[in-house]
Amino acid sequence: MGVLTRTYASTLRLWRVRSGKIESSDDSGKVWQSRTLAKEFQPMNVVAAGQQVWVGGKAGALFLSRDNGQTWTKISLTGDDIIPLGDVTEIKIANPLFVDVILSSGDDWQTNDGGKSFRLLPRKP
Repeated sequence: MGVLTRTYASTLRLWRVRSGKIESSDDSGKVWQSRTLAKEFQPMNVVAAGQQVWVGGKAGALFLSRDNGQTWTKISLTGDDIIPLGDVTEIKIANPLFVDVILSSGDDWQTNDGGKSFRLLPRKP
């Protein structure tokens, strides 16, 4: 299933993960184009809002585009080379600055600065 996003130019772009690849469509899903973000990156989900596109993958891998998929930045949840234990299972965008990244381990990493830094939220009892 694709995720619908609107660009500032009022064009529509759909995003989806299919067969382990990120794909986008600019024609309401008639034709899909594969996007390569990094070698050996295994995407699991994609979420888009406005110009932002977040892609999560295995072992906490996370990429962000701020220009509707034209360029991509690898995002570190921990701020260093420590790899989180879980895969990215869900990404929740409240607004361009506030985003939650949920891992299969149950960890909830949250940013309030658009992905520049993240903090691990305490687990809910």
